[in-house]
Amino acid sequence: MDASVKIFIEENIDLIENTDFETLYKKIKTPPYTVNFSARLTKSLLSADVNPMLYLTEIPYHFAYYSTLEHVVIPSNVKRIGISAFAESKSLQSVIIQEGVTIIGQQAFEKCHKNCHFVLPNSLTSVNEWAFGFMGNITIEYNGTKKQFKELINKTRYVFDHTFYTCTCLDGVIEKKRRTK
Repeated sequence: MDASVKIFIEENIDLIENTDFETLYKKIKTPPYTVNFSARLTKSLLSADVNPMLYLTEIPYHFAYYSTLEHVVIPSNVKRIGISAFAESKSLQSVIIQEGVTIIGQQAFEKCHKNCHFVLPNSLTSVNEWAFGFMGNITIEYNGTKKQFKELINKTRYVFDHTFYTCTCLDGVIEKKRRTK
């Protein structure tokens, strides 16, 4: 475990024991913590069989940035997936986002290059720019109707052009293939 993370955990053990991860992640938004400190903390917690996602309403900035996670289930208590939350997690193979999540932040899953399957909930109201940008071959399954998906797209037309570029939607399923030269 990273020494700075270990010290942070020791200093904030009461928050961890009381599952106050909202406060814990808010604390690391201020100096002296580095940009990817959040990801290192998350990795340490997950390796200790503590899943902070079960206690968060928002997955914070760089939550699992550049992680080695392969399968992620984002629980229904989470309402928002933050900016770059899982960006550059190149081992990611599947992400199931449960009903209740309403917002996927900018670059949330950007550059997760592996063939990845996403399940998006009908509860989504906003998918921000580049949320799935610069990905390899991915499939995105939407748990609503084709009409509902089109409504979501229409609300975020500019974003759609950058987020799901070259995607097609057939009965709620989007497939995106990496552009070839």
